[in-house]
Amino acid sequence: MSTLSSNNVPTITSTSTGRTFKSSNSETSGRSNDGWIIVMIIIFIIIAVVVIGAIIWRRRREEEQPPSTIPTGPVITPNNQPTNTPIFDTELYFSFNSSNNDSCTTTSMSCGGQTNLFPSSSNQKLGYIASRPFPNSSPLYLSFNSSVNDYCTFTINRCNNRSGYAEGTIIGYISTTPFSGSLPLDWSFSPSRNDSCTDIEPNCGNQATIYTTNQLIGHISETRTN
Repeated sequence: MSTLSSNNVPTITSTSTGRTFKSSNSETSGRSNDGWIIVMIIIFIIIAVVVIGAIIWRRRREEEQPPSTIPTGPVITPNNQPTNTPIFDTELYFSFNSSNNDSCTTTSMSCGGQTNLFPSSSNQKLGYIASRPFPNSSPLYLSFNSSVNDYCTFTINRCNNRSGYAEGTIIGYISTTPFSGSLPLDWSFSPSRNDSCTDIEPNCGNQATIYTTNQLIGHISETRTN
């Protein structure tokens, strides 16, 4: 038989022995609290794992993405005072990012020192450009399109005024006409890769099936001249 004691604690009276037992609510309450603590610990661990994972993912994405600014080489703002005789004193390098299928042609190796994107093994010295304008010369601009992660080196700003390319930087000057010891400089584009390529070989190393558009943009020097 169950009754309530004076302090409202349920009691059970044995009809056979006449003994009375009190029912314990503290054990039930303690077990309930322990369960909530375990649940809260599990939730906290899940949240911590998600937050840490998001931080690691974001850092890796930042390392993989090219910077929003144009890489600077040894001569990124040439002396604009023209010379009567062309002086080809600045090295021009070609490098390639195989993970993004992106080429970059500028005055420093690994596209401005981005060795994590453009490994040293991909560097190729194309020749020399001038740091100052001269008769029959054309500026060489380096522009970047952040939407498709494409660097473009062209004689007209913003990659020949193509959509999506930011304001370019003059990295030097090239000749508009061939001369003794000159090398042709070609610009080509790959629609499948969304990649602009500036190289001394047409179609970005004679890859005509990939770089379907090709244009001669000027001439550089095979050797340094002072």
